[in-house]
Amino acid sequence: MSDFRRDWEEKGAVELPADAVSGSQWDELCDEASRLFAQARRAVDDRPGHRFYRDGTMQSAQQCGAHAGGPVLKSFAMGGMLREIAAEATGGTRLVPARFGYKYYAPGDFLGIHRDTIRCTITFTFGLTGNLGSMGWLPACRDMDNEALRSHIEKAGLFPDVADFMPVEERKIRGFDGHNIPHWRVPFGEGLGILGTVCFFDL
Repeated sequence: MSDFRRDWEEKGAVELPADAVSGSQWDELCDEASRLFAQARRAVDDRPGHRFYRDGTMQSAQQCGAHAGGPVLKSFAMGGMLREIAAEATGGTRLVPARFGYKYYAPGDFLGIHRDTIRCTITFTFGLTGNLGSMGWLPACRDMDNEALRSHIEKAGLFPDVADFMPVEERKIRGFDGHNIPHWRVPFGEGLGILGTVCFFDL
């Protein structure tokens, strides 16, 4: 069993080696993300409470900027390296980078606790700025059904106090089980934080 597969099964997350992406490729991603900031749309969901769906998806409020990315990110997502790691970790055989983009966090922006769509087999995230801190997540709740999760977080609000935290480091890629593990980002501090994401569906 590979390290990626073992980490996926035991932790629900994998960490790519530092040299997985060249410095020049990181530069291109950072440049594109910065250029596209002016075109980002505001993604705002201010509906109260937690919303649970039959496929196990769960949503709550969020506020941030978003852009689907340009040719640099598309080439990066389609390039094969992430797909190979995604397949090795999850065992998926028909993985496609079906959703990718940049998220922009201005002061006060946040992502309430949620679980990704059931179609998302693995979500890769990577910091394009060095101020993103960490993401809260609940790997102990992996694979909980809606009722068990509802009971677990019903008093937790958007940002549970007791949780594990996954660092979101600059130019560092991690993949995690975003459908089965609830996760969130607390309100952002000063400056602008830019996050890249690539989500693989197993079609």
